Amino acid sequence: MPGNRCSVAVCSNSFYKTKGLEGSSSISYFRFPSDSRLRKIWIEACKRKDDWNPNNAFICSIHFTEDDFERNLMVEMNFARKKRTLKPGRISTLQRWASSIDMRQGLLKDVIHIMKVAALNLKEFEKVAVILFDEMKVEEVYELDKTADEVVGPHKQMQ
Repeated sequence: MPGNRCSVAVCSNSFYKTKGLEGSSSISYFRFPSDSRLRKIWIEACKRKDDWNPNNAFICSIHFTEDDFERNLMVEMNFARKKRTLKPGRISTLQRWASSIDMRQGLLKDVIHIMKVAALNLKEFEKVAVILFDEMKVEEVYELDKTADEVVGPHKQMQ
């Protein structure tokens, strides 16, 4: 359903999903800017591969930092309902996250060392399970790790 969920490819937030949930009152949804240059940057930051219409699309507030929002003294003094407003020219932080990601493929020496030390206390059948689940195939898409508030991927295999 276009227009009722966040347009960022890795985000599952929607109006219906966050409405009435505890802590969800801090999640706001923002229409795409009318400025064509800024609009193009927002569209690219969404990393969508499907066919979608930015005219009825939104991006939720988790993709912005607190510095991206205008300060509202009326709200702070409880004289008005909380309605967050983006500062002019702000770009989704998803683009900033993606530029700072440092994911390395292959064997990570630190991980191997930790596994070696941990394996000393394991029984033989437990060692087999560790070997089987150490490396796994993942889908080649960007994923949002909500607990760390960062984007991960895309990679064919991860440790």
